Amino acid sequence: MPWDAIATIAESIGAIGVIASVLYLAYEVRSNTKVLRADSSKDAARGWSDFNQMLSSHPSRHVFLRAFDRSATLGSLSDEDKQALTLMTRSFVQLTESEFYQYRAGILEEVVWNARIRTLKSLLIFPIMDSWWEIEKKLPIYTLEFIQCVENTDGEKLTQESVWGAGDKSDT
Repeated sequence: MPWDAIATIAESIGAIGVIASVLYLAYEVRSNTKVLRADSSKDAARGWSDFNQMLSSHPSRHVFLRAFDRSATLGSLSDEDKQALTLMTRSFVQLTESEFYQYRAGILEEVVWNARIRTLKSLLIFPIMDSWWEIEKKLPIYTLEFIQCVENTDGEKLTQESVWGAGDKSDT
C-alpha cells in the first residue's frame, strides 16, 4: 500500500476523531449547563428558605409583617423598627438582585426569575415598602440595571395592575 494512501486514511481517521471529540464536548457542555441551571434554581430556593427561616425566628419580625398593613407608613415606625425593617428587607432585595444576574447570565430558569421579581414587586406596592424603596434605591447598594428591572425599566410607579395584571385585582 502506498504511503499516500496510508496518510489519507490516517487523516480521515484523525478527522473523524476530531469530529467525535467536538460532538462529545458539545454534549458534555449541554449536560453541564442543565446541571448548572438546576443547581442555580435549587440554590435560589434554598436562599429563600433560609430567608423565611430567619424571618420566622427574628425578634423584630413584627416590623416586617407590619409592612403589609396598607394604612401604616414608614414615618409611623420607630428608628429601631426602621433599622430592623431595612436590614430584613435589604436581605430580601439583595437576594433578588443576585437572582437577577443569574437569570441574565442564563443560569437561573425564567420561570423561577419571574416568580421572584413578581414577589418583590408585589411587596413594594405597600406604602411602607414603597417609601423604603424610594430611599433605598438612591443608596449605592443596587445596580441601576436592577433598579430599572424592579421599576418596569422606565421608573413607572408600581401598582397592583402593573405587577399582577389588569385582570387580577386581589390583595397580595
